[in-house]
Amino acid sequence: WGCGFKGFRPTVDREIMVYGPPVLDEYEFLTRYRETIKAISECKYLAGFCYTQLYDIEGELNGYMTYEREWKVDPEKVAKIHRAIDF
Repeated sequence: WGCGFKGFRPTVDREIMVYGPPVLDEYEFLTRYRETIKAISECKYLAGFCYTQLYDIEGELNGYMTYEREWKVDPEKVAKIHRAIDF
């Protein structure tokens, strides 16, 4: 998802890559993330997963962090989601 909330914008002046509807705020990001993690954890054929884009890059806003490595979402809230899932 594109995480361009709180005024976060790409560092380039061109169209950005967004996968699905953009996330508007931290609450929406955490809600979608929680649902995704729950679905992954319930799949008996998976042993784990990885989040491949921890921070934004020039033309994408998919990270937990901005291009400048500032948190867009509270990392403790993300960690809480992971602690609630028993892989």
